Amino acid sequence: MSIIKKDISNNIIKDVNISRKDSIEILDSILELIKDNGKSKHVKISGFGSFNYKRTPARNGRNPKTNEFFEIKSFKRLIFKPSISLKKKIN
Repeated sequence: MSIIKKDISNNIIKDVNISRKDSIEILDSILELIKDNGKSKHVKISGFGSFNYKRTPARNGRNPKTNEFFEIKSFKRLIFKPSISLKKKIN
């Protein structure tokens, strides 16, 4: 099961009793803070988990249709590591 932004926004609406527009703005601002601060720092949300960027190394790829090889360039990826308390709640 995947959770989308709309589901999170609906939960904010139910819990805080605010408008849909306000809940979407809150969620977007939280996600932007995580993305922006994660580029330079390690972002930790106590009891939830931590976010940081990890550089993936360049590697070789192959087009399965043409069997043509090419290089996949190195890039940064946002990584989430859940906290121990979140893992206990989920499992």
